[in-house]
Formats: sequence, structure tokens, C-alpha cells
Amino acid sequence: MIVKTLVGFGLGYHTWSMVAMEINYRRASSMVNWGSFGRYSRRGWHFKDKADSHLLYGPAWALVTPCDIYVHVADPDAIHDIFVRRADFLRPIMQQMGKPGRGGLMISFVRALNVHRKQDPKELASKGLSINETYGNIFVINFAGYQTTANTLAFSMIILAAHPELKRSQAVLLETLRLFPPIMSLPKWSNDQPQLLRIGNKTTTLPPKTGFSPIILTLQTHPKYWKDPLIWQPQRWISLPHMTIKQLALASRLQREVVFTPRQSTYFPWSDGPQNCPAAKFAQVEFVAVVARLFREHRVRIIRHVNETAEDARKQALAVTQDCDLELLQRMKNTENAFPAWKKI
Repeated sequence: MIVKTLVGFGLGYHTWSMVAMEINYRRASSMVNWGSFGRYSRRGWHFKDKADSHLLYGPAWALVTPCDIYVHVADPDAIHDIFVRRADFLRPIMQQMGKPGRGGLMISFVRALNVHRKQDPKELASKGLSINETYGNIFVINFAGYQTTANTLAFSMIILAAHPELKRSQAVLLETLRLFPPIMSLPKWSNDQPQLLRIGNKTTTLPPKTGFSPIILTLQTHPKYWKDPLIWQPQRWISLPHMTIKQLALASRLQREVVFTPRQSTYFPWSDGPQNCPAAKFAQVEFVAVVARLFREHRVRIIRHVNETAEDARKQALAVTQDCDLELLQRMKNTENAFPAWKKI
């Protein structure tokens, strides 16, 4: 009896999967190209794939599963549109909670706290966020900021040990985040209404409750927007402003350099739109301050094994940064294979 029940359950599940897969396939085919599930079944596949799938399928393609459709978008204008239209494209948690708020994250906290204070004292259910809940969320934000910055510093220290000649802290931060963003994708869901979205030169009607994945790493390594996209080159972030010969003569070296501004929504490690990371500036200052303090009196280098050349040790360390997976954040899997050491100067 138990065996028959299990067999029946298995056949039922298989039938449901096939029917659901066919339905979602037809929905996806009406929108964009679709990808093979086997290639994308590994968590953190974005890091290995980078822009390859979009170069193969185009600026948008869909990953179809029996349960849902996940549309992957690599068009900067479409991505910016998704982030701006917050009521049409919801964060996963907001999809479950219902109507999204307006304004930035801290504004939402303040508004929720105000709603909590105005609630009817006779009601048992709490509305909005209490003071303790607000403090708790701020703690989460600070914790997330700590983890992401520490993660970026970990990548940067190994890379700097392999490239000791580099000195521009902010350029190092920006380039490290370009190739090694802590979060590789920022998922959204369309609301319960069909949505129009222009992707490239085509306007597509998107079904309700469809998943979207603006993949950070794809845009930040796409050869259409970046020269030598897979090479770590902090110099790409430094450019010279237009100055007269007299102005150049009077300006200091730092004044003659400006930070390059990439095209909108081709670089967004701190997200995009009105709900981007509220601590983006703080993270930049924190990173630069830490790096400046570390390198003020110390230098980092890669320790070589017996009979290992400096170039082999350097390649081994850089290979560690390319062997990554995704847990809460993107991380290096085998950091014990890189041996950076600090020396006081």
C-alpha cells in the first residue's frame, strides 16, 4: 500500500511538473528567449556565467521552471525602469506584504513608526514598526553593511597582494565591486497586473507575478559597456578632466584626476533607483579609510611555497578569487590556498 501510494505520488508530481512546465514555457516564449535549467541549477551560477548567457540569448531571456518564470534582463534602460517603477516591480518581500511604500528605506521606517504611534490603543494587532522593530531593522542594515564591506576587503587584499604597484584606494574599491559584487542579482516581481517594459527596441507585455533578475555582474562585465571586462583594471576609473595648459600646470596630481562615471545602470553594486543602498557613501569612505590606514605603514605580499616562483604564487592567489560560490553573499571557497602576508615598512 505504501509503495503504491509513493508511486502514485511520484507520477502525480511528474505529471504536474510537465503540465506546469509547458504552461510556463508558453508564457515565456511569448516574451523572450528561454534558457536550459540544467545550466542554471547551481546556486551562484551568475559568477561563472557573467555576461555569457546574454551574449547568447540577447538582452533578456527567461529561465522556466514548473513553479515560476524568471526573466533575466541586461538592458540598462530597462533595468533602470524596473527600479524606478517600484509599484509595478516589487521586491520579493514586498510582493508578500502587499502595497509598497514610497520614498527611501529610512523614510519607510519613519512612516511605519508614525503609523504605529497613531494606532488605536484598543487594537491588539500592531500597525507599522515599533521603536524596537525600527532599531532591529537598523541593526540588520548595519550588519549587512559590515558583511558586504568586509567581503569586498577580503577580495581586495588578495588582489592587492598580487598587484602591489596599485595605489588608488577608491579605484580599487570600484573595480573590485565591478568584478566581485557581494550580491550578484537584485530580484523583483511584477505585481498582479500585466506590465509593459521596453527592452532594447522592443516593448514587451509581461504577465502578472513574473520574476525578474537584473543581474549586477552581467551588466558590469558586459563587453558592450566595458573594455576588457574580465580584467581587473582600477585604472579604468581614473580619467583626466578637460583643462587648459595653465590649469594643468597649477593643479596637483590628484586635482588632475577625476573618477570615471559609467553609463546609468551598467554599474550598480549599491542597487539603483530611489531604493538604492542608503549607506553607499559610508561604505566607500569606510573602505578607503581602512585601506589607507593599512597601507600607511604596511605592505602586503603573497607568500611563496618552496620552489614556487613569484609569478606562480601570484597566479595561485588570483585563482582563489575566481573560485566562488554564493551563500548569503558571494564568497571565495578556498581562501586557504592564498597566502597574503603583511610587512611593516
